[in-house]
Amino acid sequence: MLYFIHYSTLPQFGAIIKLMNNIVKFDLAATKLIQSLPVQARSFMAGITLCGSGLPIFATLGLGFILSGATTKDSFIFIIFSILLNLGLKQFLHRPRPDTLYVSRMRFKTHSFPSGHAFGSLIAYGFIAYFAIINLSIIAGLAVASLLWLLIFLIGVSRVYLGAHYPTDVIGGWILAMICLCFAVVIS
Repeated sequence: MLYFIHYSTLPQFGAIIKLMNNIVKFDLAATKLIQSLPVQARSFMAGITLCGSGLPIFATLGLGFILSGATTKDSFIFIIFSILLNLGLKQFLHRPRPDTLYVSRMRFKTHSFPSGHAFGSLIAYGFIAYFAIINLSIIAGLAVASLLWLLIFLIGVSRVYLGAHYPTDVIGGWILAMICLCFAVVIS
C-alpha cells in the first residue's frame, strides 16, 4: 500500500532512517569504547551500578526531601511520578536490552530505554548535590556536588560496561531525569 504515501513525505522517512542508523552507529562505537576498559574494572563497575539501584536511590531521595523540608505528601508524589514516568516510557518505547550475559542474569526484566539507574541516580544524587551547593560553603558545596556528579556519570558508564544498556539509554535517562530534577528544584 505504498501508493498511499505521498512522494513529498519520502525525504522525512529517509531522514528518520538516517537518524536511526546514526544512533545505532553511536551506540556500537561508544559501547565498544566503554567495554574496552580492563576486565579488572568489572568488580568496580558492579559495585558502582549498585549505587544506582532501588534502595540507595530511595534512601538518597528520602534524605533529599528531609534536607529540602518537603512534606511527606510532596516526597511521595515526586517519587511516584518519577518512577511511573520512567517505567511508562520503558513500556511505551519498548526498546529491547542488549543481548548480553549480564541481561540474561538480571532478576527484573524491563525494557532498555530510558535507563532506570541513570534516571534514578541523577534525580537522587543530583537533588542532594543541589542542596549541598545552596546550603554548604562554596568550597564544600562544590566538592560534594562534584563527587555526586562523578558518581552519576560512573553509574551510567557502569550500565554500558556491564552490558545492561546502550549508551543512548543512559543519555536518555539522564536527560529525562534532568527535566524532572529541574521541576523538583522549582517546587522545593
